[in-house]
Formats: sequence, structure tokens, C-alpha cells
Amino acid sequence: MAILNINSTRMELNKLKERLITTKKGHKLLKNKADGLLIEFLKIFKYTVNLRKEITKKIKIAEQNLKLAKIKTSEKELKLTLKEPFQKIKIKQKSSNILGVIVPNFAACEDFNPKSTPNYSFFSNSINLDSSTEQYSNIILNLIKIAEKEKTLLILAKEIKKTRKKVNAIEHIIIPNLKDTIKYISLKLEENERSNIARLTRVK
Repeated sequence: MAILNINSTRMELNKLKERLITTKKGHKLLKNKADGLLIEFLKIFKYTVNLRKEITKKIKIAEQNLKLAKIKTSEKELKLTLKEPFQKIKIKQKSSNILGVIVPNFAACEDFNPKSTPNYSFFSNSINLDSSTEQYSNIILNLIKIAEKEKTLLILAKEIKKTRKKVNAIEHIIIPNLKDTIKYISLKLEENERSNIARLTRVK
């Protein structure tokens, strides 16, 4: 039993009772937040797993097209074609709010277009190379989204851990201490009241 260092008075007892009510409300809100964050975490985790599977499939298709392009185009011509990037990408970052937790939003700038026309000759290269470059461009967009979601998962995991720690502290330490102190002061006041009654009886 842990008793708080508080004067055993009726006023302090009432304050403690009010504090206990407020603490229980805060505990419920924090518990709901932790549960809500966990639901969001699992939802994003599932989305990330599926997106990784999708990226793996796209990489295989892009690689197959690149292999076909190598067969139809000379290695020297292919190296010259892919020497310089035909498109640059810039990433912009914004933020959003999940149950009071700020998480990032990553996206490619508007000037990036996966279907943008490559700056190589269509006559000296096969259609497979076009398909491969477009697929790899789409994979880049998916990787940006993966980075966003994995960063979000890290932030949410940290917040869930912190919130659960607070919930456990309130549930197992703060609330029991308040209850014990309320009980102790109540018994102390009852004991004082009985002593006063006994003293008055003796006086009479």
C-alpha cells in the first residue's frame, strides 16, 4: 500500500476523490488512444506488406522486359541509352494526423511522370525497353510510398509504447495510490470522529 503525503483532512479527501475521477477518465482516453493507434498500425502494416509483394512482382516483370530488350538491342547501344536518366525525381514531404500523432506524407513532385517519353531513339531500341523503364518508374513511386508507411509505422510504434507505458502507470500505480490514500484518510477521519465522540461522552 502506497500512501501519498497529504494532510488527513475532509477537504483533501474531497480533492483526492475528484482527482481519482479525473484520473480514471484520463486513463480511459489514453487506453482508447492506444487501442486506436494499434488498429491504425496493423492496417498500415498490412498495406505495407501487400505493397512490398506488389513491388516484387513489378520488379520481376521489369527485369523480364529488360532481358528481352538486351536480346533485341546491342549491349553497347543499351548502355548508351541508359547512361543518363531521362527523368529526375524530387520528393515533397507533407504531414498528416493520426489520433493526435503527426506522421509524414511523401510524394513525387508533379513534374515526375512514369509514362514520360524517354530521351532515346525508338528506332534503335525495342518496345520492351519502354515497358521496363515505365515499370521501374512506377516502382520508384511505390518505394516512396513504402518509405512513407515504414516511417509512419516507426512513429506509431513509438507512440503506442509511450501511451501504453502511461496507461500502465496510471492503472497500476497512480489509481491504486489514490484509492489507498482515500481509504487511509477516510479511516483516519472516522477514527478521529469516534475519538471525538468518545471524548464528548466522557465529558458529559
